[in-house]
Amino acid sequence: MIKNGFMKKDSLENIFNDSITSRLTAAVVEYGNMEQSFNKYAVTSKGICVVVKAVIFDMDGVIIDSEPVQMKAINQVMAQWGIQLEEKDFIPMIGRRLADDYDYLKHNFGVPVGIQEFMGQKNKAYQGLMINEAVEMPGLTPLLKRLKSAGILIGIASGSCRADIQMIVKTLKIESYFQTLTSGDDVVHGKPHPEIYQLAASRLKVPVEECIAIEDTSYGVQSSKEAGMKCVAFPHPYTRHQDFSRADISVDSLNEISLELLSSFYSSQIR
Repeated sequence: MIKNGFMKKDSLENIFNDSITSRLTAAVVEYGNMEQSFNKYAVTSKGICVVVKAVIFDMDGVIIDSEPVQMKAINQVMAQWGIQLEEKDFIPMIGRRLADDYDYLKHNFGVPVGIQEFMGQKNKAYQGLMINEAVEMPGLTPLLKRLKSAGILIGIASGSCRADIQMIVKTLKIESYFQTLTSGDDVVHGKPHPEIYQLAASRLKVPVEECIAIEDTSYGVQSSKEAGMKCVAFPHPYTRHQDFSRADISVDSLNEISLELLSSFYSSQIR
């Protein structure tokens, strides 16, 4: 209240307190916005850059060079019926769920047993081989360490069965890097359908547009792109002939995948 050109002390205090409260509130809101914004960034050798929230790996051909072992395991099972696959027969199976592979083998080679028996025999043969033959792809562990250090969530989205995925990450001693393992057992539709990548992103609680997939097959690239993700193609010798044109970039080695590279997919979003 103003009297004789002067304002009472209590009125001044009220105005001062209101002003301080308002500024503090604005500061808290601004800090929250800054914190939320900062979560989109990481410090790299070139400074601060935009990064993705999650990276989701395919397994066979990306985490391990398992395709030759997969073919060997299938041929161990098929041998009892006098059938052996050649490389040209195996290539169409790469990147698909075992259930889809069974349909392919049933149709083209007349597998005489049901899907559950075939899958059980194949999984047993594969796991027996991988105990001694599981070797991670060059550059995998350094990449996982880079992603973890940057606070990026990491998952697997593989058409392999859950038991195989769990066995591989345990054998390679890399299970601690992954927040989720999504397998062909978890979905109705295998790659190239986007379901498996959508489910992996959901489990990580990250929007699909903030995820990057790493894939070695055209089926996998299509799956991740249809889900709404960015995708790094990492072609395997068995899949180099496939069409990777939908991938955002293609690399020859996991060592090429840096934070700067991942950030480049979102460079147009920097403000």
